[in-house]
Amino acid sequence: MSEAGGPVVSSVLGRLGVDTRERQSWVLFDFGDNAFATVVNVILQTYFIEVAGVTLADGRALVYWSFTVALSFGIFALLSPVLGAAADHLERSRAFLGSFTVLGVVATALLFLTGEGDWLAVAALFLLANIGFSGARLFYNSLLTGVASEETMDRVSTAGYAIGYLGGGVLLTGGAVVLGTPETFGIADRAAASRALLLVCAAWWAVFAVPLFLYVPEPERDTARDLQERPVRASFERLRDTYREVRTYRVTFLFLAGFFFYASGITAIINLAAAYASDIGLGQAEIIGALVMVQFVGIPCAFAFGQFADRFSTKRMILLGLAVYTLVSVGGIGVRTTEQFFVLALGVALVQGGTQALSRSLFGSLTPQHKSAEFFSFFSVVNAVSSILAPTLFGLVGLVAGSNRVAIASLSLFFVVGAVILLRLDVEHGRQVARERTEDVETPATVPTD
Repeated sequence: MSEAGGPVVSSVLGRLGVDTRERQSWVLFDFGDNAFATVVNVILQTYFIEVAGVTLADGRALVYWSFTVALSFGIFALLSPVLGAAADHLERSRAFLGSFTVLGVVATALLFLTGEGDWLAVAALFLLANIGFSGARLFYNSLLTGVASEETMDRVSTAGYAIGYLGGGVLLTGGAVVLGTPETFGIADRAAASRALLLVCAAWWAVFAVPLFLYVPEPERDTARDLQERPVRASFERLRDTYREVRTYRVTFLFLAGFFFYASGITAIINLAAAYASDIGLGQAEIIGALVMVQFVGIPCAFAFGQFADRFSTKRMILLGLAVYTLVSVGGIGVRTTEQFFVLALGVALVQGGTQALSRSLFGSLTPQHKSAEFFSFFSVVNAVSSILAPTLFGLVGLVAGSNRVAIASLSLFFVVGAVILLRLDVEHGRQVARERTEDVETPATVPTD
């Protein structure tokens, strides 16, 4: 792929860290599945508030949506560690990735069949689609250590997020045009246009997943134990062993503790921002316009985070992102106008892709390569379990306080706690431990001879 555009394109791709066919195919998956992360988490949120949940009492649609998000991540949290352990030992990461991709694509496509008042059906299909998306991301993330070295991991990871922003942004921009004048495209109204776009989103995701399965190989794994005869039992045994082993990597374990908190806040903002804006009275066109801006501003910012991480350190850039997120969540309580929402959306655009990408690559650099899927399963389960907390807190605060504005400000707690823990990390020591343990596996001790 890199040769197609000549030496100039090859040079640019090299600077971005995606100068091989395997890496390009890996980031194209991000280009495709970001359609779900962006379009579904924008259009479906407003669709749930304005169409599917229109029969619910004021404010309850947003509360029910936040609980649905929490439940989907809760279910996935129960599945992900076992899936990661099984994938490592069965050497079937790509097969698991494919299965969850199919689940997500099909559930997203079926949203096309819903209509006004079908809030329960929409919630159920979103739950399945989100489990599919989260499961696919688990195995997708675990392939990072196979396509990138420690030196290129930050750049490849941020390239994935940036290319993902491009994919989601292109599709969301097209969606905004269709939603603005649905009759021009022969569509009856905005509700029907939303359903059609969800169907397009599913197809987009499926198409851009294909290169990964063609060109990204199954990574080499530690297969000391055979799971063929008893995969479920052995997976639980492996999960127990992996938990114990992760705890021996002190820095890695401490990172997961900090990530647990701040990832919860990030997930809540991603999954609730559009619904929150709709709930406080902003129009769908304004909401989509702001989030299109997030996608396209996020592209250079995600790349910039990768470049600045080389200069200022990965940890410092993540801390910068958490500081901005704290300001955004506190500022959300006072949003009254479209202009104010755009300002907060700009803040998110500056840091969202970079913070997530660097978190992924930092964890990857703290992980022994021969156990990447297994450790990334813990990364995913921490992400999934943490993702229950913030949406649940949002819903509870909204119910108790009777104000979703107070609920949005409560999310700042997660960023502050995560940053405090992250400040304690000795990243270089953690990376050295991961390297040494990988080398111990790759270079077994030899028996001296006389």
